[in-house]
Amino acid sequence: MGIKNLLPKLTNASKRVTFEEMRGSVIAVDASMLLHRGAYGCAADLCCGNVTDSFVKYVMKWLDALKAHGIQPILVFDGIPLPAKKDVDDTRKRERAAAITRGKALLQENKIQEANIQFQRGVTVTFQMVTAVIKAVQQTEYYYIVAPYEADAQMAYMARRGIVDFVMTEDSDLLAYGAPKVLFKARLEDGGGILIEQEKLHLCFEFPWTFEKFVWLCILLGVTI
Repeated sequence: MGIKNLLPKLTNASKRVTFEEMRGSVIAVDASMLLHRGAYGCAADLCCGNVTDSFVKYVMKWLDALKAHGIQPILVFDGIPLPAKKDVDDTRKRERAAAITRGKALLQENKIQEANIQFQRGVTVTFQMVTAVIKAVQQTEYYYIVAPYEADAQMAYMARRGIVDFVMTEDSDLLAYGAPKVLFKARLEDGGGILIEQEKLHLCFEFPWTFEKFVWLCILLGVTI
């Protein structure tokens, strides 16, 4: 059960907010989320080995937009892969490779649209892509952090300690990790997203609520992996 299925169940703890309402705040931004979104826009080039920096421009566009709304973004990158997730990561790697192979075959048949769908399924964020974005960020006044392992745990820690006011992600693990305020479904076109506040989660359940019960519920439903 991913964030797509979880969000409707948390309506009573959710509200739509605009970036203007967040003016003056500091926000931890899931770099992997932005990189994946940027990669979808140039998936064919990335999967076919063509040179492109579209994903870099996409990430920088987001940082500039947040700054324009008076928000200070801190970009948080994934660090070393978790050894415990090796089997899951290996399976996903094989699935992505198979999708790229199908995409290239479709491209040979001049089935551009079908090929792009497969490339979007197969595209992944590489070390080279992360390095390219970090180099671009280093040329600016923006801050970034490389987490020891996964970025979601790092961002949740920053939020719990009050280092940041919000976390922007599509990873529902942030809720289970205890981040107080998480912004999902953020879109530049909409000028905001859906904010879920931990202090309101109890409004979503009929049983006597504790945060520990919520964490176990997330685990049982497969939200956290």
